[in-house]
Amino acid sequence: MAIGDARNLGRLPGILAAVGFLLSGILEWVHVQTNVFPAADSYCSVGAKLDCTAVAASPHSVLWGLPLAVIGLAGFSALFIASRQRSVWLLPLSAIAAAASLALAALSGIGLGTFCLLCEAVHLTALALLVVVVKRRAALTGSFQDRSTLASVLGFPALLLLATWISLPPYWAAFSYKGVPPAPTGVTADGVPWIGAASEPAHVVDEFTDYTCPHCKVGAARSLRLLAKHPKVRLVRHQNPRMRCALGTSSCLPARLAGCAAQQGRFWQADRYLFAYADARSKLDVPRFAEEVHLDLARLEACVKEPAAYAEAERGFELARKRRLRDTPGYLVDGKRVPVDELDRALR
Repeated sequence: MAIGDARNLGRLPGILAAVGFLLSGILEWVHVQTNVFPAADSYCSVGAKLDCTAVAASPHSVLWGLPLAVIGLAGFSALFIASRQRSVWLLPLSAIAAAASLALAALSGIGLGTFCLLCEAVHLTALALLVVVVKRRAALTGSFQDRSTLASVLGFPALLLLATWISLPPYWAAFSYKGVPPAPTGVTADGVPWIGAASEPAHVVDEFTDYTCPHCKVGAARSLRLLAKHPKVRLVRHQNPRMRCALGTSSCLPARLAGCAAQQGRFWQADRYLFAYADARSKLDVPRFAEEVHLDLARLEACVKEPAAYAEAERGFELARKRRLRDTPGYLVDGKRVPVDELDRALR
């Protein structure tokens, strides 16, 4: 089915596809920056409701082992190729891009409670592209039965996704709560969990984190990845909840859950789960947490109500204040305060 005059399509669809490609590239840099350089402030994070860091740190920013921004790069490259060819496939591809954009915008608003300005710019670009293509669809050429054209449109994007999936290291994640820690673990003389060098560590890193802090999620994953580069380092994980642990209240629940999981020998699995799912805006599903981390639910629910659980969570808070660590995450290397972006250099 050949339709219309190709000259009437104009350059606008290609320009919009190129803009979407560029914005997706910037988003991928924001994703890398958020996950690899947690001390860096994102220029598109302007408040609780417009926070690129929170979106980039979310598990929803990765799909099928690939950052969504990389999938966006592939998608907009396909749209650009289709627009240059004035292919009839531009219409369904732009519809898919617009539908995906609406779904991701809804996920940000409902699931995360915050939006990313760059993400919404990408979504608006996809929607604008669909509107333009629908209005100028009579200028599209070719047939939906012509699979060779579809192959030429999708060939490069598919190769881009495959090459990225094969070669890109998972910079956005440490080990999964479903697995086992990749290094020795234990507890200090004070009962604080550690991971890394089993004996005579070259350096001891004390890390103070809060499970509901997006920057802490990124920083903690980065610290765990650093252990692969520095096998003689021991990482000690302290709880530093931003909300004080008032006895008898529901405050600092994630920190208390981590401490109680430690009593059942599952601290690091709980740690990974809580960083993935704990959120200051929503209630944590404790039964699901216990099931996923393989904990005794009755024992866990009794433990989190004990004064000792509150005291353990509060201990890290008090130690952080004593050592003048005002930010989360906060770090001590061999007892000395170190900014998060200098942690790797300090270990070298």
